[in-house]
Parts: sequence; C-alpha cells; structure tokens
Amino acid sequence: DFTGVGQVVDMPTISNALKGAVTKAIAQHMVLPNRIFIHWVWGREHEIDISAMQYPMPEALLRIGCVEARGLKGMDWHMIGKATSDPYVKMKVGDIEHTSDTVRKSLEPKWDESGWGDFLMYTPKQHLCVEVFDQDLWAFGKSDDAMGEVMVQPPVEDAKHREPRRLTLCDVLQEPDKFWPVYIRHGKKFEKAGEVRIMVEAHTMVPEKKTLQLSYEGAPPRGKATANCLMSIQLRGLRGLSKKFSTGAKIKIEVKRHVDNHDTVMKTGMRGMSSRISCNSVEGDKTIRVLTSIGSTYFEAALDETGEDVDPTIQRMVEYLHLKGKTHKVIETVSGLTAEQIKTIVERHPSFHAKWDQSFHIPLSNPEEISLTFRLLIPKESKAMAPVMVQEPFNLKDKVLSNDQLRYDNLLIFTRCEQEGPSSSETGPFELDACVQVHGLSSLQLTGSVADVVSKLSSKGQVRG
Repeated sequence: DFTGVGQVVDMPTISNALKGAVTKAIAQHMVLPNRIFIHWVWGREHEIDISAMQYPMPEALLRIGCVEARGLKGMDWHMIGKATSDPYVKMKVGDIEHTSDTVRKSLEPKWDESGWGDFLMYTPKQHLCVEVFDQDLWAFGKSDDAMGEVMVQPPVEDAKHREPRRLTLCDVLQEPDKFWPVYIRHGKKFEKAGEVRIMVEAHTMVPEKKTLQLSYEGAPPRGKATANCLMSIQLRGLRGLSKKFSTGAKIKIEVKRHVDNHDTVMKTGMRGMSSRISCNSVEGDKTIRVLTSIGSTYFEAALDETGEDVDPTIQRMVEYLHLKGKTHKVIETVSGLTAEQIKTIVERHPSFHAKWDQSFHIPLSNPEEISLTFRLLIPKESKAMAPVMVQEPFNLKDKVLSNDQLRYDNLLIFTRCEQEGPSSSETGPFELDACVQVHGLSSLQLTGSVADVVSKLSSKGQVRG
C-alpha cells in the first residue's frame, strides 16, 4: 500500500534530496567532463586513446569570482524598515560547484574573496550557472529562497520575442569583468532582480617544471580558489585478477595532504561568531578528495590473426622490458618473438585483462604536500577481508615532481595487507598500468575576442578537435 507516499515525497527536505540525487546521477554520465564515447573500430581499440576520448584533458583552468552584487530584491520582510536579504551566490561549471559566504542583511553584498572558485573548462560553450539565494537561518527543513539566476539579455531588437539565456564561459571570457543581470522567473515571464559582478582569470596547463615553479607567483590564491597546478591520473588496465573478477573491479584513490599546522584551531558559529577551541598543533595526512573509478570490463586481446598463441609469461616479460625502456631489437633477442609480435604486445597490453581507460583531472595547490593511496576493490569480496593496496608510499614530490616531464608512467603493484580474517582466492600481486602527471599553470591574458582566446589556447597545445 503506497497511499500517502506522494505527500511524503513533496516534503521540502526529501524533495530536495531526490532532485539532488537525480541531478548527480545525470551529471556523472552526461555533463562535462563526463561524456559517452562510442567507438566503431572493433578490434582496433589499441589505435585509439579511448581515455582521451571519454575523459578529455581540460582546455584551461578558470578562476571565476562573483565578487559583489547590486540592486537585489529584499526577501525578508520587517515590521520596521525595508525588506532585506541574507544573500549568497552559488556557481557551477560541469560537475564543479562553489558557494560563497553569506552576507547578512544586505541588498548590495560584497562577497569578495569568498566568491572565487576554481573551475575546469573543456569547451567555451559550457554553461556557467550562477544563482543567488537568500539564506533562511531558522527555516529548518526548508530550502533557501531563490533570488534569481544570472542570464544574458537578448539583443534589443529581439527582446520581445526571445527569453534571456543562461550564461556560458564564452560570455565571461569575452567580458572578464562585468556586472551581469540577474533574472527571476514568474511563470513564463522573466523579471530583472539585480546584477552580479563576475570576474575571470584564465590559466593554461603545461607539464613543465619551469611552468610549475612560476605557477606559485602567476596563479596567486583568491579566497577558496587556491589551485596552482592540475593533477591528471589515468587508469588503463590491471593484470593478475582471474577472469570472473575482472569485470566490475574498481580502483579507489585517496588524495591526501600533509598537514603541519601550528595555528590556533577556530570554530565558526551560525552567525559567523568564532570561538577559540584549541591551541594544539595539528600534524598528519588529511584526505582532501576521494576518487572511485568506474567498474572494470574484461578484455581479451587477439594477438595473432594466424592463431599462434604467445605464452602469457613471455607476454609479461615483453611488457616489462618495454616499460623499462628496452628497444624492440633487445626484446626480440631476449624473447625469441618476431618484430610484429612484439609490436602487437606493446600496443595492446594483452595480459592486462581488467580495463578502465579512465582519467581524473583535479586542480591542486602545493603538489609537493600531496600523496596518493591506491586500493583495489574486488567484486563480491567481503569487507572483512584484508584490503588490497599499493603498499609503497606514492608522494608526488618523489614520484612525479622529481622528473622534468612531471610524469609517472609505470606499473603500480597491489598486494593484500597482512591481517587476520577470511581468506580469498585472489591473493595477488596485481599490477596496475597507470599514469600520474602534474601540469603547471600559465596565466593567459583575456584580451580580444573569444576566438583570440581560443587561438591562444590552441597555440599552447590545449585545444583538441
């Protein structure tokens, strides 16, 4: 009996939670940087960088700030005096969101540093969603009142026939410091409800030590916008899992920052009041981001069209020697295989049966403080079983920043931790073919048309067709 379920769903708290879950599910598959790529060259997958097609590199890192507003509508009525609001602004580009602090009782709020956030641009045509809300401090279970969304006015000659449209990154790149109109919708009509000043800074990504060193000065932090580099993690394939577990396996990555903070710890109350709660120093690793891959798919490469099989042990040896930088001539001599067989093995990695071809791109600050932990999640394994981890510490300072290309491209070895508990048939070791790269940020002058900006990005190797 589902009588009354509809009324429960209409409750503000539950309704907002459901809408948020649906929006997140759609964004995870169909909103940039996530997209669905379908290739049509079956049997020739090795000729395509599927990871780059499915999870492309961003074209730029944009530092966007909603620094102030004017002429907003009062949402909170008072017995004496004019209506006021407690406005804050929320920005969203793709799957990245940023929310400013709340300014109490103001229709001309200045969010200043709290209004800045870092966003990744994959195309200038992406939407920039900027919404203003009135915070209801005491309306528990009720969502904050919408005060309007920043939109672009239609041309004067078409104003009677066209509605305002949503802002795009192309718009703010063309005018990187401007007051944009805020509209609130009443049925089919749009009413102007103030203006928000939006400022933009653009940075291209370059995987060079010199650029990374210059990033510390060229991309100074603004409030919560603190990134001075971009970290990319590419997961290709894993070997060592049996066939029945090679579908649905996941890689969990924790991004941690080493914290050595001797400042006083402060606690902020509801009305912005701060109280001193501790004077002790804080030291250790703090998790700042958790990434979980999609489920793997089982893939078995056909090596030789003539039907000649190459022993799996020989395949692994060829792949290992290639990763160690040995030439094909040397590998031919050691393995006894033909040049064509070696070329095929190097291209297809046939012993890596669990495939992801997935990439993550994460803006970071101070990469020398960052470390990564990798965990293999095997399908249908009990949580009581000992975890499968990369035991060797993975610090960006030692593994990535120490070479000129700012790149680690090698195998990560997973082993099962030693602890009491139920045993598993998957004992390992397991080898993950992965790449971790850091890109420094190079400031870009936003002058001229959007076409000029895109041309500058293209000249730096950031725009791909």
